[in-house]
Amino acid sequence: QFLPLTWLGYEDGIKTLTGHFLPSPWNLDDAFAGAALKLSEAGANAKTEAAERKAALMYFAGGNWQNPAFSFYADSILDLAREIEKELKR
Repeated sequence: QFLPLTWLGYEDGIKTLTGHFLPSPWNLDDAFAGAALKLSEAGANAKTEAAERKAALMYFAGGNWQNPAFSFYADSILDLAREIEKELKR
C-alpha cells in the first residue's frame, strides 16, 4: 500500500531486486520488494523487536509513528510475527 509518489521513490530499488524493467505495485513480487525496502529503510533490518515495531509504525503512520494511538497496528503485527515464528518452529 504505497502512495503513488512514495512508490516512485522505491522503483529503482525494486528494479534492482526483482529485475523488472517497470515495477508495478500490482505485481506481488514488486509490491513485496517495495514493502521490504521501506521497512528496511525504517530500521527493521536491525532484526530486533523494537526496530521492527518502529518500522511497522512508520509504515502505517509515516511521520506520526510516535503517536500512541497507532500502537494497535504495530502490536498486532508483532503478535502475528510471533505466531508465525511459533508455527515455523513446529
